[in-house]
Amino acid sequence: MGASKRIDQLNAERDSELETTCPNGRLSEGLLWLYDRYRWWFLGLMVLIYLASFNGQWRLEPDSALYLTIGRNLAEGHGYTYHGQINQVAYPGLPYLWAGVFKLFGSSYLWPAQLVMLLIGFVSLGLWYRLVWLYAGRAMAVFLTCMVGMTETVFRYAFELRNDLPFLMGILAFLAGYEGLRRQAAPSDQTTRKPGPLWVNVILLVLGLAVAVVMRPAMWALLGAVVLTAAWAVLRQRQGRMRRMVVLLLAVGIVAAFYQIDPRRHAGSGAMGAYEESLVESATDRLMPTLNMAVRENLPKFFGSLVTDAAFGTSLGAKWLNVLVAIVILGSGIALIRHRPMWGFLVGLTIAMIVVVPRPQARYLLAVLPLLAYGWWRMIVWIERKLPRPWGALAFGVLLALWVVPNLGKTAEMVYEQRRAPFLAHYKNGQFLHMEELADAVRKNVAEPMPVVAPMRMGRVLSYLSHRRVVEAREFSNYEAWPAQFFVIMPPAAGGQELSQLIDKHGITLSPSVATILQGKNRPEWTLHLATAAKGPSKRDALP
Repeated sequence: MGASKRIDQLNAERDSELETTCPNGRLSEGLLWLYDRYRWWFLGLMVLIYLASFNGQWRLEPDSALYLTIGRNLAEGHGYTYHGQINQVAYPGLPYLWAGVFKLFGSSYLWPAQLVMLLIGFVSLGLWYRLVWLYAGRAMAVFLTCMVGMTETVFRYAFELRNDLPFLMGILAFLAGYEGLRRQAAPSDQTTRKPGPLWVNVILLVLGLAVAVVMRPAMWALLGAVVLTAAWAVLRQRQGRMRRMVVLLLAVGIVAAFYQIDPRRHAGSGAMGAYEESLVESATDRLMPTLNMAVRENLPKFFGSLVTDAAFGTSLGAKWLNVLVAIVILGSGIALIRHRPMWGFLVGLTIAMIVVVPRPQARYLLAVLPLLAYGWWRMIVWIERKLPRPWGALAFGVLLALWVVPNLGKTAEMVYEQRRAPFLAHYKNGQFLHMEELADAVRKNVAEPMPVVAPMRMGRVLSYLSHRRVVEAREFSNYEAWPAQFFVIMPPAAGGQELSQLIDKHGITLSPSVATILQGKNRPEWTLHLATAAKGPSKRDALP
């Protein structure tokens, strides 16, 4: 009881001090005071915005369809399979999560999975709050939680059935547990921020590591950050060496255990999944092409628009401005190495992985986006302190608005999109409006295991919706053997170039339409056909 009163007294003293100094102080201090004073209003408003965007609708796209299909197969007792074969691509964390959801709620509706992802978003923000609170106090924790929570990249993936947000949750749980253990080892630095019981921090650290490892191949960046942090402690620091070495051994042990039970490794191509084999090949046999791709393709895209899209939710227009701001954002994130080596190493290694993988996406930065936001905050506060008044406050306000304002606009757009009905008529300009009707036609006219060939980016989505084996033209052309007959989904005349190439190259004959979908005024017509091929596939004829 006495300790509780003491904490309340210290908080009251701190509030009183801020109240008297901030009106004549820096803009950053006043902003933190405002967020701390009205913390429940700001946090509550953020939660309400998330809840307002929840509609229980699946934002259809191929990757989430793959995870959902494997999860449904697990729940139905068909193993870690996709189209009847063990899948060697998808990391197992998310498919097993969806398998559990399907076991509990069935697979007829996806709103339970959407609700689980929203809860993962709230848990992630809670873990970020705890991490910042332990490191920098309550006011900073409230502000940065709202700043990160209203960043469009973070907000969006609370409503996407992908593994990006669960991976972020794992990383933040690990970092929060690690920070708690660090503060327990330095009791003189605790003030009123108690790190909690030892077992809580250990559980956060272990579970966070485990969740991150099973979610995405980017977990190698986290493992690398742990290794470099341990080496940093040995070379540069006297304290904390043992703690870092224990965490390193724990991380290596969890990764080793994962590969022992990884369901992908039984697919007949060695002890690693497809991502790992590709990474090894890129670093050995294809080293020069990989470096060439990184320099000629990935780096221009990465600095040209990808970083600003991830951080601000939008490009800044001029290429030179995007490049300049991207360098500042990434540099401020890596600079955290001066305060917490693991944070800076994690940012740097994540950047390195993104640059060398094919077709990098803005969402790949989600794993370190909270750290980039904190690095940006530290940088603009430093600028405010270095410049004379009022120029420091002006620069601080402009640079903070550069992060906050575009993100708020993009977040508002997504809330509006989520609330529009019917949802699929407005999602991605209605390009998936026909999917459910197509899936229904496939389910009624095609018997298992006969394959269905579909246009690009439709195979996985239709596979999940129809519960049939739907493949895209590129994938079908590389089959070693084709069945005597199969089905083909023909799009309106304006689309399906890759599918048309497949039909022409292999002399595929289409029957009259078995089903016609979306007939009507101003609606495109899709048709389902029974097909036979005059000649089978060969390496010479296969599409690249």
